[in-house]
Amino acid sequence: MYAVELSASAFKLMNAFGIKNEKLAELGAMAADLQEKAEIIGLPDRFNEVFGSKGWICVGSAMAVTVMQDAIKLAEAGKDEEAEQVLVDWFTEDNINLFAIKRARRFHQARLRDDQLNEALKLYLEERYMAAVPLILIACDGFASDVSGVSPFAEKADLTVYDSITGHHTGLPTLIGMLVKGPYKSRDDELNTPERHKILHGRALGYANKVVCAKAWLLMMALVDWAIDKDSEKERRSDAERKANHTLWDTINGSNWLIQALFRGSDATFTVCRLNGLFGYWLRGEDLHL
Repeated sequence: MYAVELSASAFKLMNAFGIKNEKLAELGAMAADLQEKAEIIGLPDRFNEVFGSKGWICVGSAMAVTVMQDAIKLAEAGKDEEAEQVLVDWFTEDNINLFAIKRARRFHQARLRDDQLNEALKLYLEERYMAAVPLILIACDGFASDVSGVSPFAEKADLTVYDSITGHHTGLPTLIGMLVKGPYKSRDDELNTPERHKILHGRALGYANKVVCAKAWLLMMALVDWAIDKDSEKERRSDAERKANHTLWDTINGSNWLIQALFRGSDATFTVCRLNGLFGYWLRGEDLHL
């Protein structure tokens, strides 16, 4: 995890130039705000670490940051049921319609499944989970197979995607691995994840609950996000290879994006003198003007 740092020398330098305490406080608040934003960078990994084994994964396009943060805090406090409820509550009609149905329409094949997904949403809202869950899983399989030519549930299906939150090995690939366990014997104990093979083969009978249905919708959202990232993978990889010829210093020194963000709203202008970590900077006094 990276943190934003203004060195003690930088603050002494500001005092030497007569910067008032109010300005220092303002800059400190900006630094704290930027540090909070920097911590969001590690949120997907943290979320998957806490909830991945329970059938929840971070999807790049879906679920609010605050929802994930609140759920993590509850889980870390030992309140697992409350944490899961926070996640389930996010799966409203609007969120499902936007992230699982409408975003899928960018792929022409998805329009063939509008009736399936809309019917599944209707069943979900009516709390008819016994019918909704299998229908969502069928739509997930068909959508991904049409888009990629490979069923996401096929043995050894490669679901990793370059530079993708959803396609990270702790994301969709791990989730799919949980859902393809063999059917084995029929059981009626309550499930907590939409185990595809067991449900569609009629072996798991205790899947009709809101948690399982919400996770089935999450799977659909993840597949849509995965398909979008897969579609742009070659272009993003080529762009990354091109940028790899530039050093980190060239990139940061050329844009000064972090410095501008840190001091936005102040009258200070300056140049970077030395990089201290990724987000830490020393300031050169002769370039500081108020």
